[in-house]
Amino acid sequence: MQTWPSSAAKNFSLRWYVGELDGKGVTWPSTWSALGAAQDGYRVYKSAGFNNAQLTILPGTTHYNYNFASILDNALPQRSVSSPYALVGAIGSYYWANGASGKFGEPTTNEFSLRDGGVGQAFAKNYTIYWAPRTGASPVYFSGGIGARYRAGGYENGYGYPVFAETAITGGAMQKFALADGRRFAFYWTPEHGRTHIVWEAGGIGGRFTREGGTGTYGFPSEDETAYAYGARQTFRLNGKETRFYWSPTTGTRAMNGKGAIFSRWVDLGHAAALGFPLTDEEAIPGGAQQVFRAQNGWETRLIWSPATGTHKVAANGALYWYWVNNGYTSSLGFPTTDETAQADGSVTLKFSSGAELKWTQSGGVERVR
Repeated sequence: MQTWPSSAAKNFSLRWYVGELDGKGVTWPSTWSALGAAQDGYRVYKSAGFNNAQLTILPGTTHYNYNFASILDNALPQRSVSSPYALVGAIGSYYWANGASGKFGEPTTNEFSLRDGGVGQAFAKNYTIYWAPRTGASPVYFSGGIGARYRAGGYENGYGYPVFAETAITGGAMQKFALADGRRFAFYWTPEHGRTHIVWEAGGIGGRFTREGGTGTYGFPSEDETAYAYGARQTFRLNGKETRFYWSPTTGTRAMNGKGAIFSRWVDLGHAAALGFPLTDEEAIPGGAQQVFRAQNGWETRLIWSPATGTHKVAANGALYWYWVNNGYTSSLGFPTTDETAQADGSVTLKFSSGAELKWTQSGGVERVR
């Protein structure tokens, strides 16, 4: 060039396409390398400030099998961008490789600096493409439910940078974000709920949900993780089934059937304030189901259910419970038809569907009185 290039010239879209195998010895003279020449040319223009320069190395291609039609189809639309804003680096590469102006619109800003070494660039179709050292380049679509929730939560200040683009999944869409400290947040949107809810994957609830199949197993979250009593709760719904995860420091993360009889009785009895958090998931036993709960004082209660008897409570590891288990269990004594009940004389009784009645006293232990 006769003069130093202007800033307008530096915004020209310059493209090199060269085969991965188009090195020395492929053409005449044998000492010349098309691959090396393309790399040298790209470096010279890039270092001179031509920010829209891009080198594409075509895998498995020699000097004699370039697909020129495909190369032109890819390169020519990229030259049609009329925006005065530069497309550079990883954001520029992502833009060209993923639909360019047809997908994102033309850039409406240059790259702007953000926290933790990240950058962003805005585009006309209400996308912003972000780049950060930990996550690379990915877009956020601010006209969608996920993008709106990301904005409402403080953008990268609240949730970090996108790990990948918003992705369609069965029943809705999801996108993950990560902070520089490694915490990850999964945003889920479904038309069934009409809202975007967030799963904190570093937490006990979010970690279990993700490990065990996510939406495919439990459905979409119908709420964010919520502080509950002295722990946390989050609810998920799938095909009419409701799974409620509860977490506390002493019980970990356990699941409850949010539409089940055990859950309903736990609520009626005072839920976490009275019985504590679930210590186990709801589990099947012959003819019914049971679940164990632990209160803050360490006391453990077992809720036992069958279709015929409903849900009743017993001391989870008490003498009456173990007598029942060790003396025929459900096949002999049946299911409890009453709660374990303290009597005025200090004894404790429990009745069963077989007609049996157990009684515990401090002096005599457990005896069958009927």
